[in-house]
Amino acid sequence: MLIAMHKPAWIPNDEMFMPLFVGAEGKENWGNEKDVVGDNSGDNISIKNPFYCELTGLYWAWKNLNCDYIGLSHYRRYFAIVILLRIFF
Repeated sequence: MLIAMHKPAWIPNDEMFMPLFVGAEGKENWGNEKDVVGDNSGDNISIKNPFYCELTGLYWAWKNLNCDYIGLSHYRRYFAIVILLRIFF
């Protein structure tokens, strides 16, 4: 599950989540976010982030990840499922 981020935020401590810095092209990484991947590597449209928002991250995942399913959530809007709530709280 990708977490589309454009600024530092709380990241769930679970390997199922992959934080992705969307619109990373031309911007410096935050430095203290060691596990955040930028959407400006491989085949990407990161430079178009002002027009497509988190879809630049979804495009990056489609072109660069080898997986059967891709989930996308916003850095402030996580899916609330009872099982997941037990992980976080």
